[in-house]
Amino acid sequence: MNERIKELIEQATTEDFDSFRYFDKQKFAELIAKECIGIINKNMPTCNCKEEYDNLYRRAGRFDAIEEIEKYFGM
Repeated sequence: MNERIKELIEQATTEDFDSFRYFDKQKFAELIAKECIGIINKNMPTCNCKEEYDNLYRRAGRFDAIEEIEKYFGM
């Protein structure tokens, strides 16, 4: 299993006073969605005034993807 997935599982798991561990499926799903959005944002091309049309097109597509993920997961 991917190390990042293991970290997200740990973040979605809580422990009570009896050392009983609870896994929050909804929190895990939200963490996965946020991770995906972070990857898209990290790989977004930077803008400047001499930017080519292709970069604008790819950037707009990534913003659309982020918006759709957020809307789909109600974020």
